[in-house]
Amino acid sequence: MKKKIFWLVAISFLIPGLSLAAGLVPCGGTGEKMCTACDIFVLVQSVITNIFKYSFVIGGIIIIMAGFNMMFSQGNSGKVAQG
Repeated sequence: MKKKIFWLVAISFLIPGLSLAAGLVPCGGTGEKMCTACDIFVLVQSVITNIFKYSFVIGGIIIIMAGFNMMFSQGNSGKVAQG
């Protein structure tokens, strides 16, 4: 399990879209308007949207990894159950 978590974290750092926080709120940057209290709701909405978007990708990767565990278990019931 630790190996799977390590690889998921490593992949998240390799994909820039997962590791960059730029663009979550449309304010506060150079040349942009100052942030207000309303931008907190924009931030929460952006974070929830990104969590749902990337959870499907990560879930698909986990399902594929489980399938490979089951296919290459070579009859080992422990590895089939793990998959």
